[in-house]
Amino acid sequence: MAVYQPPISDLIKSLKYQHVKKIGVVLAELLYNHLQLPKCDLITWAPISKKRLNERGFNQAQMIGEGLGRIMKTPTKTVLKKVKHTSKQAKSSFAQRLANLQDTFEVEASFQHCLKNKTVMIVDDVLSTGSTLNECARMLKMAGVKVVVGVAVARS
Repeated sequence: MAVYQPPISDLIKSLKYQHVKKIGVVLAELLYNHLQLPKCDLITWAPISKKRLNERGFNQAQMIGEGLGRIMKTPTKTVLKKVKHTSKQAKSSFAQRLANLQDTFEVEASFQHCLKNKTVMIVDDVLSTGSTLNECARMLKMAGVKVVVGVAVARS
């Protein structure tokens, strides 16, 4: 939707590091109002590791995704899980990001049967190389998803 610079970068940092969770809804509204988002069957988000979830207390992409789901009147679910903790992507090179994310995500077992031929939107806060969304999309496609739509608030 936007370039990762103020004021968008300030909003994302406030959400992630200062825990201003209401910003998730604001970012969802901005996505909805500034992008032509296609109709989809389900909205999910880029997962974070259990370690990062314990540190932060929430997944910022989930906050944005759930807000978007309410606006679009589309079901939201945590469909993907991160099975391998990786170093923070923001500090990694392109090659490191690709290597870090190899075999990092899985589709939750309880969703394997109900994704076939669906259109699923994956939401993330920041898109740098696209490797997170690509790896998530690859996992969803392997689970039978017909169309994967990637949406990010900002691109670095």
